[in-house]
Amino acid sequence: MAPVVFEHESVLTPVTALSFVRPHAAHQTFLLAGEGPFLKVYGHGSTASSATGILLQQRIFGSQAVHGIAVEETASPRSPRVLLWGGCSVRVVEILLQFDNNQETKPTPRLEIVRLGHELNAVDWILDASFSPPTLEDSHVHAALVTAHNSLRLLRISGDNGHDNLQNQLLSTIGSDSRSILYSAHVLWVSSSGVLVAAGTVFGEILVWSCDLGNPHIPTNESKTFLHYTLTGHEGSIFGVQISPLLNLGKSHPQRILASCSDDRTIKIWDISAPSAPDTKCLVNTSVDTGFSTAGDLTTRSLTRSQNLIAVGWGHTSRVWGVRFIGYHAKQIHVLSFGEDATCRQWSLRCGGEAISKLPAVGESLNLAQTYKLHSGKHIWSLAVLAEDTSYSISTGGSDGKIASVSLPLCADGTIINQRYDMEWTLEDIKSLTRPHTLVHEASGDETPRSYPDRPRTPDRDTGAFSNGEYSKKSTESKSTRNAGIPSPDILKDYAFVSQTEFLISTTQGRVFLCSVQPPRSNTRGDVYGILKDCEAPQVRWKPLLDLDILGLYPIVTSDPASKVAFLSGSGGVVYVYDHTSGEIESLFQIDGIVSGLFPMSSPCLLRVLLTCAGSGKAYLCTLRAGRHRCRVKFEKPSEGLLTSLELPESFVVTSAGVADTQNLIFLGSRSGALAVYDASGSRNGGLVLLTCLRRVHSCDAITAVTQLPGHSGSITSTPSNYILTSGRNGTYAIHQISESSSKNQVPTITTVHISTLPFGPMIEGAYFDPFSKGLILYGFRSKSFVAWNESKECEIMNVECGGAHRNWSFSPSPTRSGGGVFVWTKSSRLHMHMQSEDSHQVVKGGSHGREIKALAISPPLTVGKGVTRQVLATGSEDTTIRIFEIDRSESDSGTTFKPLGTFRKHATGIQHLHWTDCGRYLLSSGGMEEFFIWRVRWIPGFGIGGYCESVCPVSVDLPDLRITSFAITSIKPPAKDSKQTPDVAEFVITMIYSDSTIKTYRYSSRERSFRLVLMGQYSTCCLLHTFHQHINNEMHILTAGTDGYIVLWKAPLQVFLMGHDKARNTDDVKLAKWHWRSRPHQSSTKSMITIQISPESLLIITGGDDNALVLTHIEFNIDGGNVSSTTTSITKAHASAITALTEIPSPNPQQILFASSSNDQRLKLWSVVLRGKEVLEVKKEVSIGTAVADVSGIIVSGESDMRVVVSGVGMQAWKVNDKAIIR
Repeated sequence: MAPVVFEHESVLTPVTALSFVRPHAAHQTFLLAGEGPFLKVYGHGSTASSATGILLQQRIFGSQAVHGIAVEETASPRSPRVLLWGGCSVRVVEILLQFDNNQETKPTPRLEIVRLGHELNAVDWILDASFSPPTLEDSHVHAALVTAHNSLRLLRISGDNGHDNLQNQLLSTIGSDSRSILYSAHVLWVSSSGVLVAAGTVFGEILVWSCDLGNPHIPTNESKTFLHYTLTGHEGSIFGVQISPLLNLGKSHPQRILASCSDDRTIKIWDISAPSAPDTKCLVNTSVDTGFSTAGDLTTRSLTRSQNLIAVGWGHTSRVWGVRFIGYHAKQIHVLSFGEDATCRQWSLRCGGEAISKLPAVGESLNLAQTYKLHSGKHIWSLAVLAEDTSYSISTGGSDGKIASVSLPLCADGTIINQRYDMEWTLEDIKSLTRPHTLVHEASGDETPRSYPDRPRTPDRDTGAFSNGEYSKKSTESKSTRNAGIPSPDILKDYAFVSQTEFLISTTQGRVFLCSVQPPRSNTRGDVYGILKDCEAPQVRWKPLLDLDILGLYPIVTSDPASKVAFLSGSGGVVYVYDHTSGEIESLFQIDGIVSGLFPMSSPCLLRVLLTCAGSGKAYLCTLRAGRHRCRVKFEKPSEGLLTSLELPESFVVTSAGVADTQNLIFLGSRSGALAVYDASGSRNGGLVLLTCLRRVHSCDAITAVTQLPGHSGSITSTPSNYILTSGRNGTYAIHQISESSSKNQVPTITTVHISTLPFGPMIEGAYFDPFSKGLILYGFRSKSFVAWNESKECEIMNVECGGAHRNWSFSPSPTRSGGGVFVWTKSSRLHMHMQSEDSHQVVKGGSHGREIKALAISPPLTVGKGVTRQVLATGSEDTTIRIFEIDRSESDSGTTFKPLGTFRKHATGIQHLHWTDCGRYLLSSGGMEEFFIWRVRWIPGFGIGGYCESVCPVSVDLPDLRITSFAITSIKPPAKDSKQTPDVAEFVITMIYSDSTIKTYRYSSRERSFRLVLMGQYSTCCLLHTFHQHINNEMHILTAGTDGYIVLWKAPLQVFLMGHDKARNTDDVKLAKWHWRSRPHQSSTKSMITIQISPESLLIITGGDDNALVLTHIEFNIDGGNVSSTTTSITKAHASAITALTEIPSPNPQQILFASSSNDQRLKLWSVVLRGKEVLEVKKEVSIGTAVADVSGIIVSGESDMRVVVSGVGMQAWKVNDKAIIR
């Protein structure tokens, strides 16, 4: 048999190395990323002509991951040389830059590896490496490597014959008295023959030493080393160090500083400005405190720190892995840190006019300027900084496989701009900036006061009909009564945006102001968000709109920014409309009561506003028609027929409203989580008809927003959608499908198809669909911060510390930039405003889970459109989330990619097992604490894969602590005569195994959404790990395996698996399960298992164990169902460690079985089993290749004619199977 070839296509693993490169001949920068043993090159640039996405992928090492990347600074114009290292391995590659001149616009860059040096072994673990500066006398290039035993090695790179020579002779070794190894190092060339090294030790020391190499071509015994500093002060191992270049900070001589980070979660800045010449007096031969000892003179330790310590920074919540300098400036120095808490933090240090060494002896605090939460889960492993003329670009790579990029623009003086603008005012400040007691209308530059609007018409409170009389006496008396007595203080109340950067402000005594945020007159860009990139502050203008005695006390102000219209109402029950385009304020109507809420609902041709009354069970709907007039929208006043009443359901307090125009439906959300649906196409007895009311849509918490999903073209107006989205204060958002009725008399069906929680919760206050990123944006509050979250990309785009949710606030997203927006809020009786120009970061490459993937499942073909089906992957991780991916086989240079389609969040513990049902409509998941969920899954156009937890299996005790390690499922097919069974109704038999050796079998019905325990048993005291249902000889068997190395058969009553059986359906008796056969193929745990049915009475069980062995157990049952006979075939040392994953690969030969195995040794192997009749004749290893995935937990095969093999663990990797090689 010709060997089966696994062709690597895609890998999604932690990004462990990053570096920027910009060839001289290129007009853009490229980002180099180390992902497993692969080097990937991505386009990086902000211009429209810049190439983006992955441009090149090359395997560098056989199995070792790439840990570092260094780029030669003076490479040839089109062939930059790159040094890559990982573990003890090092390799040099040369990348050729070419241009595709067939394009009509600018030539498109195309990258190619033209030189791939030999993989060399440095003997010791490499911590850092750097190219030497160029010299005219030598055509060779050198690189210095620092290894874990504090040694320096020299790599000589030939520039003529293409041969790399690693000189394994030790050049220099210097260590501390503790004789510890290093956890981090940084090597910096200070001349063509000298290097400066900072070495961070395991025991908390930082050794700063230099090496004078002399002539690199002369034997190494001429090199001289000098220890300059032994810095102590960290209370843990040193995980990252970096030396700055020489800095001119106002001193008579340049200075050099060092940044370090540690296990103690601190960042420290040290002064290492070395003397003019190395001196032996710099050597430290006395014992020093390592930071781990509690003994010793604390005063002495403090003095030792004060000699060189400049500043200390606290902020990370766990270990810090690395530090980088950016932004060297005479006034300020910026430092970046990244670590285990998956954050990147920007710190600043003020230099002042004098020497930085004159700061306080104990060190001052670093200022935490910004925190970037760019990744999910744990760990940012890599960071790269690119200094450009007008900005710094920062890219980070995390354990989730994502690469995120942040741009920090620079002002003309070189200081960093954070693209954020924050300002605050008191009410007295606002009053002093405006002219009170007037209503101003601006026209042609002239300011003319407007009179108070005419008295509006008033609808009756009970009937909703208009009256032509004066204001009611009751309202007038109520207002005057409230204004009598001791006046209450005037404080800020509501905010309402009437455009992207203009908003109304109301006060408790009825004042209304207009705030406009505009570019300064000197700015010609016209984009108020763009001025932040230009290091300019926006111009804020104030204008009074309404004064006292018009709205009355405690007015309500709300708006629809898309229509540039606001609605206002006060204690008198009068409702006004403010058209921001014309600057006019008109009265609409007056109600006999107090307005408690105003809820605008916009659509292409109509603008509706819903009005609710305090203490009333009715609401009023006012409809304004929009028409085009002089290139702007002109809203006409409503007529009597356009104001209708709505009878609210019992105990229904409206908190949100939305409209579905195509279906003519009005949706109202309530404070108790209910969703009411009204027919907007007509009225009955002067009011809209209540069609249905869905209770507990968001548990018992308020529904905060109702919005319609965009259509297929991304625009609601062009292709309306049959889906609406609701968000709630319980931290969830939901998507509901509107099913149109077949007749006019039938009520449309509202079906919930997706419910998900957000990581920032628990208070979600609103949602919208970004027209630029085409993503779903949700915003709300997390603790004391306001957060905007891109659910489609699963990243945070805005974070503002405002004090929490219990305050008045408003948010306006930018219509011109993705992720930009203005957020205003009240804190300590002051108006605060935060403006952000764009997304806090850009995603260069999407990721997956931030923790290890523990479960992997492939779905049957799912219908995603008319005649279109796809298979999708479900992955479950230690981060408690379930993610859905599509294996994208698009024709591109990057090959297969893992395209995210959705995320399910409900588990509170790590996922243990996943399984799709045969129909593909259900996904089942299990975890710790006896968590077992059944998810109803379906495709949602314009959104992706949606789902919600349809049912939860009840737990056996009040405080569950057991894991459901695995489960088996069998779908029960209904008999043909069962006409009540519908396609959406399903029944399953589910067998669950627990970590305490318990086995339970349930029957589940989707109609009742209930579990019924039918079978229960106890095996022993070991932990069960795997289970299967097997139908053999018209009998049902349950197969289990656990940590004792046995495979066990349990006989299950056949009626349990039959639908319609009276005894199975009606009895509440739980049968006791007992095992009847077992065999021990492994010495200890059975880590993986698959079953293959050879014939109706025989079964092949393949297991992989802790003992590194593969065992094939062939079981044959007698026809009468009595005895069980078995034979075993064992392959010892099949892998170098525990075999953790197995899967069957379809074979075209009926006498041949193919299966793949993988292990913690990071090898993927293909095995063939030759059968003779029912017996195993031969087992042969066909292919063995390395995988970039560590801690492998699962393997699946997708497709039939176009097969892919996917391995999961710490990431995922996909190969294409050459099916032609499978055939003998």
